[in-house]
Order: sequence, then structure tokens, then C-alpha cells
Amino acid sequence: MTVDVICQIERTILPYECDWKGNLLLSQALGMMMLASRKQQQQLQNPNLIYEKGYTWIVIQHEIEIQRMPKVDEEVIIETQAISYNKFFTYREYRILSKEREELFKCITTFAMLDMKARKIVSIDEEVVLEYPLSIGKEMRKATRIPKKDFSETPTGEYKIRINDIDANLHVNNARYFDFAFSELGMEFLKEHQLKQVVIKYEKEVLPESTISCSTLWEENTLESQERRQTYHLISQDGNRCANIQMEWEEIV
Repeated sequence: MTVDVICQIERTILPYECDWKGNLLLSQALGMMMLASRKQQQQLQNPNLIYEKGYTWIVIQHEIEIQRMPKVDEEVIIETQAISYNKFFTYREYRILSKEREELFKCITTFAMLDMKARKIVSIDEEVVLEYPLSIGKEMRKATRIPKKDFSETPTGEYKIRINDIDANLHVNNARYFDFAFSELGMEFLKEHQLKQVVIKYEKEVLPESTISCSTLWEENTLESQERRQTYHLISQDGNRCANIQMEWEEIV
């Protein structure tokens, strides 16, 4: 079987995948991205090699740019390609396109390999990664850094992890973190703003039957465009940082 350099899936956006405004949920967009890369993995000569070695892929960081989110009943194309790797990480690009191939959504994702038994990140196994058609190959890539913020006096909500939050890696699915953050922002803010950029860095996995805290910081306009503002979110458990999120929003006029 030939491995597609750029792997595609086509989808029609369904009502249950959207928010109350009819826009695709960010968590659902990430789920579609993972389906596209899974399709490419199934094309490999040995799709299960990583699991036979006792490893799995985990997401370390997403860097997302949004022109607009797809709408309910819209036909879209989800594309992905493996870009590059180094000793510790691999990098993959995702795009969501309209039927006319207008780019709606772009994401660069950093992955690492997790030893499933030890629950520790290990060096990238080249035998696994070189099964993929890489657009660049081996490289050092500089990740976008999220500014450090003081969350000591910010509003914080607590969430009990549900069974359906857990994925095949036996920890909270990486897309669920956005649901926690959006719940803290509230409907009024989400009604008046549209998401334009996101950086999320995962630092510590959240395991089943946990309770997490989500702290939120609204930052006054420090951007050149006065129609945009930043929010910062810290997902933590028992005082340990699990994920940091930086979002840039545009006011709906």
C-alpha cells in the first residue's frame, strides 16, 4: 500500500459537533485531525509497530491559526502531513479546508513517544518515524512559548474527570482541555468573540477519576489591533501544572 504524503479525509460537519452558534467545536476539530493522521498511520507497512514496541504517540503542543471555524452542514476537507522529527519530538501539520479549498484552520502539532508501561516519554524511535513520508526530515524546530502568568488571584473552576474524557492512552483526551477553558470563559464572552489563535502546551497527563482546576486570566488589550484580546488558562491538579493555554480572540462586530 502506498502512503499518501498528504493524507485527506472529507467530512460534513454534523449538528452535534457544533456549539450553539453553529460553529464547529475546537475539541471536535482536534478529533477530526487525529482521524486524518490515524488514516495515514493505517497506510504504513506496519501500522502497529509503535504499539508492538510498547510505545504510543502523545501530543505535547498544538499551535493553531483560525480564519473561521467550519459551520454546521458545511463540507470540509481535513489534510495532514508529517513534517519532521528530532531526538525527542515529531511534528505534523493539519489543515481544514472548505470544499473550495479555502484554508479555514491550520495547526502544527508536536508529538512525543510515551512508554506505555513506564508512563514516561522516551527518545523518538527512528524505525517507527521513518515509516512516514516526511516533508522535511530531521530538524530542530523552535516551539512557540506561552508567556508565564500569575494565576494566584484568578477565577478558578473545578471539574471531575468523567469516564468519557479518557482516551485509549488511559488519560484525559487532549481535546477535552478546551472544553474546560471555554466553560470558564462563559457564554457572554463567547457570544461576543471569535477565536483566532491558540497555543496549548501539555505538561502532565491527567489520569482517570481525577479532579482538575481551570484558572482563567483575561488580559487587557496589549495587541496592535484593539479588536483583539488574549486569555490565558492553567489546567492543574493538586497544585501540579497539567496544561497551559494561550488564546487570541477577535471581537465580533
